[in-house]
Amino acid sequence: MSDECAAMLVVSAMMHEADNPIRWSTAPSFGATCDEVARRLAEWTRNGEPTNADISIVKQGPHRRVLRMVLDGQVVFLKQQPAASIIKRLQLLVRRSSCEREFIAYQRLRMLGIPTPLPMAWGEQRSSKRVTSYLLTSELCDAIPLDVLTTDADHPLTKAIGESSLLRSVLIAKLATLTARLHHAGLLHTDYHAGNLLAVWNEASVEDVELFLIDLAPIKSISQLTTKQRLQNIAVLFHTFSQLVRPVDAARFWRDYQAALSDLGEATASSVELRGLVRDANGVVIRHQEVAYQKADRKWERGNRRLVIRRQGAFNARGLAALKSQGLVELLKEPNRLLTKVTDADYRKRSTSRFVVKTTWPSRDSSPIFVKRIQSPRLRHWGCILSGIFTKTRRTWEFGHAMLRRGISTPKPLMFVERPVSKSLFSPVEETLVTQEATGLVPLAPFVKHVLSAQSPEVQRDWRRRYAKLLGRELAKFHHARFDHRDLKAMNILVADNVHQTSYTILDLDAVRRWNVLPTVLRNKNLARIVSSLMEVSTVSPSDALRGLVAYRRMTRRLALAEIESGRDDTGWKSQWRETAKLVDDYQSRKFKAPRLTTESPSVVTMPTHRKAA
Repeated sequence: MSDECAAMLVVSAMMHEADNPIRWSTAPSFGATCDEVARRLAEWTRNGEPTNADISIVKQGPHRRVLRMVLDGQVVFLKQQPAASIIKRLQLLVRRSSCEREFIAYQRLRMLGIPTPLPMAWGEQRSSKRVTSYLLTSELCDAIPLDVLTTDADHPLTKAIGESSLLRSVLIAKLATLTARLHHAGLLHTDYHAGNLLAVWNEASVEDVELFLIDLAPIKSISQLTTKQRLQNIAVLFHTFSQLVRPVDAARFWRDYQAALSDLGEATASSVELRGLVRDANGVVIRHQEVAYQKADRKWERGNRRLVIRRQGAFNARGLAALKSQGLVELLKEPNRLLTKVTDADYRKRSTSRFVVKTTWPSRDSSPIFVKRIQSPRLRHWGCILSGIFTKTRRTWEFGHAMLRRGISTPKPLMFVERPVSKSLFSPVEETLVTQEATGLVPLAPFVKHVLSAQSPEVQRDWRRRYAKLLGRELAKFHHARFDHRDLKAMNILVADNVHQTSYTILDLDAVRRWNVLPTVLRNKNLARIVSSLMEVSTVSPSDALRGLVAYRRMTRRLALAEIESGRDDTGWKSQWRETAKLVDDYQSRKFKAPRLTTESPSVVTMPTHRKAA
């Protein structure tokens, strides 16, 4: 470390403007910067934290807040961590504050040659009610958090990785080397995910990329890391890239990880040991992913700062806290305000007990939304509550967000309201669900029938190949999450309205179920139901169906991080092909069964009534 922090000549910079000044510990060269930060912070707080171009909130929560501050052209980040409870304040009597420990961790990593932002100072502010610790770090110019790879498909780095296999390999090698250095030094970052990794990337040179580690508060120092601890730590990293990691990427990571450990002086694993290590790591990653998703589902179910929750008796309402500016609280109390400007042309479905309507938020310049409303019997509603089962609308809300967390495309649920129609004990319960509009997407069945059929044979062939693979892959992700859709037909799948684009989303989550172990017969029924619904509007060739099945099976193995060998004989597809084809024939025979004449009136033709497929 070549900067003045390496010498650790510590001075104290005091701000005497307030009754409880911030006491900084920093190198002499950063003393003036600390004074300016404290002065700006005190002024910004006194003014009620207004919107300011020089000070902006990066992250905010009950346990910490991160601010970005511009000081005379220099950009710094200030982390604030309050200790308001008595227990946390007593803990500070026997150990260092979190910001001080993180400051020391930054120094240690920089001395070990692990890239991190420059730590400038840490400070403490004491009052009669709380103790607040501060950490000041410098900004990395043009740094990109790696979580943009999973959240922003239009980011230049995301596109570059998709187009350049060389950049993908370099990034994996850098990530493996950084992980190996941490583990070799006996350091374990318990929150080792993509959001805590910054990439400094030069678009002009593909190989010119450097990774930096941030948020070192959860880092632990262990004298000797076990293999299990290493695998679990890497599983946290793999989980954040679960939608991007291919089996070949995982294998490349482990090879680079072993090579980096070898360069650092650790014993290398043989080829047989490496295969066993990768196999064990795959199992750890799969288990960690499932535990992480279940934990996130439980947190969402209980409620958190991202939600606004209102509940009283049979009244139950939830909405995304980000929509507070749209008058969310008032809409939760009175959802009929969404229907004030609705005309007959806005209705997409309408019956005596339910409707779906397209509208907008009452505020100006808001994007279109869809409102779905159903009425359920009061006794059924109370039966769900007493038995601990979600109502239909609540289940749609929970499943929608659970699918989005797992990378399965569906319109985002924005709010739902359940309330009795009247005060009568036997009055039905009105359930309202509001979701985002899937812009640029249309139902699959009418698209194939009216739009695709008007294109040239070459365009049709290219479209069918792309979407056969897409639907196969996405359905594999859907089944890997143990979801089953009892009405997964072409009308409940939206595709891009442009034949040259490839995107999709799943609708009508009322028919979705979640299984502990998804039966194989239900997997095949979902596949057969899609093919059968498409056969009603167009001809589905065996090659298209087979192409989708192959993509489905490959994605299933990929999600299990199993190695896919080139030219491997996969005999299991034949039995699944036969079972799916048999189900397709069964669905078709039910829908197109020849009518029969009744004995009562030979001149009247009636169709037999069949129960809907499960």
